Amino acid sequence: MKHEFRFTLGIAVLVVGFLATWFYLSAPSNAQSGATLCDIASTAICVDWSIEDLDDPNDQVPPLEGGASAMSVDANVRVNKGNDNGKAQNEPYIVMNPSDSTHLVAGAIDRFYKADGGCGFYWSTDGGATWQRPNKGLPIDRDFQFCADPGLAFSPDLGGGVRRVYYSAVVFNQVDGVGTDGTIWVTHSRDGGATFPRAHGVRVASAVGDPTLFHDKSFTTVDPESGNVYVTWTKLQSTEVEGVIVPETATIQVARSTDNGDTFGDIRAVSPTEWTQGSLPFVGPGGVVYVIYAVPVFPGVIVSSLEMVSSTDGGLTWTAPRLVATVDGLPYSLPNTSFRVNSFPAAAVDRGTGRIYVAWADERVGNADIFTTFSSDGGFTWSTPQNLTGTNSNDQFFPWLSVDPNGNIDLVYYSRLDTTTRKFNLFHRRSTDGGLTFSAETQVNDGGHIRGGTQFGGEFIGDYIGVVSGAAKTHAVWMDTRRNKPNSNKRQQDVFSAAITP
Repeated sequence: MKHEFRFTLGIAVLVVGFLATWFYLSAPSNAQSGATLCDIASTAICVDWSIEDLDDPNDQVPPLEGGASAMSVDANVRVNKGNDNGKAQNEPYIVMNPSDSTHLVAGAIDRFYKADGGCGFYWSTDGGATWQRPNKGLPIDRDFQFCADPGLAFSPDLGGGVRRVYYSAVVFNQVDGVGTDGTIWVTHSRDGGATFPRAHGVRVASAVGDPTLFHDKSFTTVDPESGNVYVTWTKLQSTEVEGVIVPETATIQVARSTDNGDTFGDIRAVSPTEWTQGSLPFVGPGGVVYVIYAVPVFPGVIVSSLEMVSSTDGGLTWTAPRLVATVDGLPYSLPNTSFRVNSFPAAAVDRGTGRIYVAWADERVGNADIFTTFSSDGGFTWSTPQNLTGTNSNDQFFPWLSVDPNGNIDLVYYSRLDTTTRKFNLFHRRSTDGGLTFSAETQVNDGGHIRGGTQFGGEFIGDYIGVVSGAAKTHAVWMDTRRNKPNSNKRQQDVFSAAITP
């Protein structure tokens, strides 16, 4: 869908704050044409939080039909607080302690802590059967009001079984209800994810005071051998042309810490393409660092390809981009829905073999399907993309990948009931042969179909979900809408988890 948006010099300072809807915006004929920064930013800063629910409140969620599952799924467990006053949670991320598969830490955008964007953190020491929830959200730099885009990673053993838990996020302020000062913030926990002291936080990349700059969508990874911490994100740079703020570049940036997250060194741009987004870092055997990202069609937001760069010297130098796959990217929203979707890549690496796996949502056969590919030579060549869901006439989106210690691949994604509804479910599939074949679908959510029209005027359900694999169990986290808001027949967004046993 397209809108026209006219900017004047007097409100130019507000433009960067529109950074997180992906509306297709075209400038008036007397101004420079093209997208605004909102077209490529991922943080949900532009969503109108005052619009509570798009769906008909009488549209009850029917029970799920029974059926055989390929895997065994434990009980679904709510991750966030129950007494959250109907506030929304989404964009969950989950990590597992490498030396204790029952120790899990999760994060999410949690508006119980801050109505316009707070980051929650939660931890479990019993394999996700129960979750501990703090009374306050992630403490961030006092110069910022809000927080979004959570990503987490465990450090290697730093001695005596002690591991840090790193949490990256975008922190920002608001001017007249829209975001400014988008800054990458990384903090860490020294007690297994139970606390994240503000004193442990670091500004990795700041945009304070520059209305033409915004740092967006960060993720974090750790080299389990060296302990180096890597953070990637998108630097959104604009310029002012005759009173109009016009997006100029969107490039992928990387910063490295060699002192366990206490400080971060020089920032390096790794995507020569000037219109990129959706980066994800991961580390393979021998400390090889990989960053995969999406290339949207300039000046729009539809992804046309996925590229990857790598570093063999700990992030000091990087290869030129290599094509992973061409993509027929998803539109802003799927037919008969209004919540935004994307074709950003999910990726994981087998620590034993070094084989890299990538998944994304693609529309090349007429509806949204999950495609996968793999590389056995460090990303120089890739297998022919495999359509995992092409026999379905509905839509699949938001894939996430993980590889267990034995080299098995776990994939989760949302799948719509059909192309006329905003309702969908969460499914899991597994590969035990290096990505050549995958198991049949296992439905993970058990509390009724998830509704994409719940809260935020139906526009926002988060931009990703999560999964992490242990040797015995896989743990998925997702946005779920089974609960009603207090004293209401309208549903709310929560984060739920479940353990899956092959």
